[in-house]
This record gives sequence, C-alpha cells and structure tokens, in this order.
Amino acid sequence: MKRSNLQHSILQPRNELKQYVRRILITHGDDNTDEIMPIVPTGFAYLTYSRYPVMFSYNERNISTDDKYYLVGQLEHEKPAFSIKGKFFHVGLELYPLVPFYAFGITGEKLTDTGLISNPLYELVGRDTIDRVEKQDSAEIVAEKLQLILVELLRKPPRQFLLEKCLEEIYASRGNIPVNELAERLDISERSLRRQFKEYVGIGIKKYEKTIQFNSVFETISNGNHEEIYRMALEHGFYDHAHFINFFTELLGTSPQKFINNPDDFLLTYLSNAKQKIE
Repeated sequence: MKRSNLQHSILQPRNELKQYVRRILITHGDDNTDEIMPIVPTGFAYLTYSRYPVMFSYNERNISTDDKYYLVGQLEHEKPAFSIKGKFFHVGLELYPLVPFYAFGITGEKLTDTGLISNPLYELVGRDTIDRVEKQDSAEIVAEKLQLILVELLRKPPRQFLLEKCLEEIYASRGNIPVNELAERLDISERSLRRQFKEYVGIGIKKYEKTIQFNSVFETISNGNHEEIYRMALEHGFYDHAHFINFFTELLGTSPQKFINNPDDFLLTYLSNAKQKIE
C-alpha cells in the first residue's frame, strides 16, 4: 500500500464553542501529494478552509475550484472525495448538526448531499469578516480565526432545544435507541419528531442513528481485533456480522478485514476517537 503523504491532526475548540464545535480537523500535504481522500458520513457538519485549489467529486460531477471556504452538511446518497495533486492545506471545524442553522440560518435539509462555497458564505457572513484568514497563517491560527468568526455568528442563536435533547439521547445511546422511545422521552409525536429532525439535521433520524452506531463501532478498528469489532457491531444495533460488513463496505468501499489489513490514515483519524456527546 502506498504510504500517504498527508498529515492529519485534531485540535480541541475554545471553551465557549464546545457546545457547538466538536473538534477541529487539520490535514496538509506538500508538493508531492498525489492521492484521493474520501469523505464519508460522520453525522456532523463542517465549516472548512482550504488554502490551495482543489478537485473534488460531488453530485456525480468532478469540480475544480479555488474557493477557500465551504459549509458542508449531512451525506445521504453522495460519496464525495478530494482528488489532491500538490500542496494541500485544509482546516475544518466539525460542527454539531444544528449549528449551520444556529450560525447561518440554513436548515440541515438544504445542505444535505451538497454544501455552500465561498460566494454564498460571503453573502451570509460578509467578506470583511470571513477574509480575516491570510495565506501565511499557520493551521492553528486559521483554526482560531474560524472559531472567532463562529463566536460572532453565535452570539444570539435561535435554539431548537427539543432537537438538542434528541441528539443528546442519540449520542448517549450510541445511536441504539428506537425512534418511538425517543419521541416518548421528548413528549412529542413520532411523526413530528421525524419531520423536525429531517428538516433541521438534514437526514432521517434512523439513517442518522445508523451513522452514529457505525462511528461507535469504528472506534475499535485500530486495534485490529475482528471479534471485538463484530461483538460491538451486534451490541450497537447491527443485526448480524453480514449486516455490519455490508454497511461497512457500502460506506467505505472495502470490507472491515481489508481495511484492518490496509488502514486508511485519513479515515482512522476522522472516524475514530469519537466522543459523541454535547457538553
């Protein structure tokens, strides 16, 4: 397997943003970078900055762009990927699912399988605000500037307290809680819960729970213990080994065993160490 030229790291958000930003993801590569970086569902949204032009596949199209900013929501049907040739510098704030609505007034449904790039973001935020990031800034400084922009946007956010509580219940159960039980705990009809969740988060609640279940199981991938992985899969809502293998293969394009034998550094960084909890 070709060794990746990309370097990945994770930073923790500022204290005042911890209820909105889960973590900060940094990826960079030098002039010799030549690889494809898949983007898979995580259950979270992203506000990102890319310093250099990128090529990515999205909505069955190959798109080349020098846009620096993106706001990305949930993935339901699409399987996008970055095609990287040359320098790559990417800083992303991993946002809890309701933050695009809180910060930008955009419901998750409008961002599903798509995203907003620089020009729409300039219109929402203002060019002077978002252009604080300069080309010579380090990844840490970029992360800090993106967070300061978000702090300003979240001074008086609208709140969806019922859906926040719903997400807390999903994270606490690692995605393994029936929708009817969620509705009962939240004192809302199941139909209304499904409708609100789809509108503001961006995908159906069962699909979201399956993504969180997968993330929880993926935390054990790096130890290479097949039996432990399958045991956790059963524990976290997958009906049997075959069901989990099929879901894994559909999501990542390879079987669990092949992935363990040839781990992808990017996916290990971004899908493992997952603490799904709103503080």
